[in-house]
Amino acid sequence: MGMHAIGKFRIGVVLVAMCMFGSAAAGTFTVTNTNDSGTGSLRQAILNANAVGSPCDKQTISFAIPGTGVHTIRPTSQLPALDIPTTLDGYSQPGAQMNSLNQGENAVLLIELDGSLAGNSSGIVVAGNAPLKSCSGNGSFIIGLVINRFQSAGILASGTTCLSGQFCNVGGIYVYGNFIGTDPTGLVAEGNGFGIYFGLNSEFNQIGDALYSGGAGGGGSFDPLPLIRNVISGNVHDGIYLGSPNVAFPSVTHRIRGNYIGVDATGAHALGNGGHGVFADAGSGATQVSDNVIGASGGDGIHMVGNVNGFFSTITGNGIGVGIGGASVGNAGDGVFISNDARAVSVAGQFHYLLNSGKAAISHNGGAGVYIEGNGSGVDVVSTYSGNGGLGIDLAPRGLNPNDALDVDNGPNELLNKPVLARPTAASSSMVNISGSIDTTADTNIEIDLYRSAACNPSGFGDGEVAFDNIQTKTDASGHVDFSRAESLSPGQAITATARRFAQIPNDSTLIVSEFSNCQVIGDNIFADGFGP
Repeated sequence: MGMHAIGKFRIGVVLVAMCMFGSAAAGTFTVTNTNDSGTGSLRQAILNANAVGSPCDKQTISFAIPGTGVHTIRPTSQLPALDIPTTLDGYSQPGAQMNSLNQGENAVLLIELDGSLAGNSSGIVVAGNAPLKSCSGNGSFIIGLVINRFQSAGILASGTTCLSGQFCNVGGIYVYGNFIGTDPTGLVAEGNGFGIYFGLNSEFNQIGDALYSGGAGGGGSFDPLPLIRNVISGNVHDGIYLGSPNVAFPSVTHRIRGNYIGVDATGAHALGNGGHGVFADAGSGATQVSDNVIGASGGDGIHMVGNVNGFFSTITGNGIGVGIGGASVGNAGDGVFISNDARAVSVAGQFHYLLNSGKAAISHNGGAGVYIEGNGSGVDVVSTYSGNGGLGIDLAPRGLNPNDALDVDNGPNELLNKPVLARPTAASSSMVNISGSIDTTADTNIEIDLYRSAACNPSGFGDGEVAFDNIQTKTDASGHVDFSRAESLSPGQAITATARRFAQIPNDSTLIVSEFSNCQVIGDNIFADGFGP
């Protein structure tokens, strides 16, 4: 079974599962014209689906509009919210085609929702639970649509507040295979206000593929499925916004995987969102961002200031500022910005389509690769970095932080001291000895992560294009430890290191990472005289 067939099988399984709960009233409503209202219109199809009511079975809205080419629906006011679980399937239009390319895009999307006449409205709104309300749009699928030029958001889901014991959340929404903020080719910006906005009391929504579960079952495959990739680009504000003004009703557990955010459908050319690529604002948490291209943002690639207490967020395997084929699509700000309450965040992994390429996953951004501020930030960073305007890893304040005795200063990641590398020497006729030291808290287990790059960062500290080894060690009673390791390396390579350990806060198990060490270049004549020039 090929990847395309596997993907269709998985989507089919999910759709069947969503329809199994009381299928007696499940139905299909077909859109047969591009009119704003009346029989056969999208507006009427949504109204008809919502009117089914209890027992709130899954409904389907399909498309069968006569004629070839793209069919554009231009609402003149806000479309009704999805108020019953609904599969809104643009790929049902004859001639439409899911993407089958791992890199790039060959999807054919033939249903366009154009909000240019709709005033201050959103494209697709999903309504959540509320007290005394029988149904909601929770569990809806939004598939295979072009959604552009809506002043508010392309897709909007925001719940309400309610009393303890009541349900007023909105969630379980799946967003697959859409172009949000572009024209039907995915190459031209026709932005919405926000691309996707998941607000108050929103939870368990999925944009793109399921997260890889390592074969544990129920999750995505190792390779993100191309057929459900979204292109979320060209929007006026953020590509994806997650947040809540009330932390008692947070925006949590959203999964964002395998999408092109801020680039066109090729994945290699800038088509930026005006704000951040992904903005996890205050009141958000357990945000999982994996295997996406995130580039060309007017702000940061990922801007995370919220991580509701007790939730852990992960940023893994993304190309941030780097697109398909290693294309430069840098974000104007930092690659990743983490601040305030965003504690226990992991930034890790190489971008899936740059594995073994020697190219860094977080590159070409105007600011730092990863910038961390706020005393509460406990951020574990194990990725690869090069060619950013600032440091690869920067702990506030911006710029290099000096090491201090016994690492007693405070700040983001406890302002963990960085290693100090010595000049590389020949360990044998073919091996290079990398050595150095670190002074930090006494009697502490610590990991030294080693990186190599084609050249040093202009600051003289970093970069880290390829992570190639780590050394496990422990400081003595004075907080000092020397380390060394013989490595198979080549003359001319630039070597750097970071330190990594658990936070010193009592009852806190988060890992923290330092800024990059000084950079040492392996001398051209190292195997001739032991050091080189």
